[in-house]
Amino acid sequence: MQSPPRWVRYGRGLSLVFEFTGSVGAGVFIGYVLDQKLGTEPWLLITLTIAAIVGGFVRLVIMARKFEKAGG
Repeated sequence: MQSPPRWVRYGRGLSLVFEFTGSVGAGVFIGYVLDQKLGTEPWLLITLTIAAIVGGFVRLVIMARKFEKAGG
């Protein structure tokens, strides 16, 4: 099986990076906003940030396995 072109591999790598950073950024943002509205500082920020990091790693592993099966 032939390896995909270099630009496809770069695109896959960038999608992993953006998926992970986007999920963490969203967790931080939502936690901050909810803390401000509910007056629970800093607990929702911490909780949602940790949850987003865990979710980001899970999604990162799933996508990496998918890309490996696709060939490269």
